[in-house]
Parts: sequence; C-alpha cells; structure tokens
Amino acid sequence: MASTSAVAAIALSGAASVSYDDNGSAASATTYDADLQLVGTAGTTTVTSMRR
Repeated sequence: MASTSAVAAIALSGAASVSYDDNGSAASATTYDADLQLVGTAGTTTVTSMRR
C-alpha cells in the first residue's frame, strides 16, 4: 500500500526582466536579454533556478 504526505506550505517567489535594443541600424544589430529567477521554499528546503 502506497503512502503519501502533504507539505503544509510551499512559498514561491521570483523575478523577471527583459531588455531589447534594435540599435537602429540593421536587423542583425538587434540585441536582447531575458532573465528569469524562481525560488521555492518548503520547510527548511530552498530551491533556486536561474534562466538566461
């Protein structure tokens, strides 16, 4: 028989940012950057993920 337990509280937070610059000269000169950070906490365990 399988047994499961539930986590009482999970907290999630994060941040995101995006920048874009067409540089005005040509399509090949376009630059962009996007960042995403997620943080999850359950009890004493914290997990952080960063995506660029």
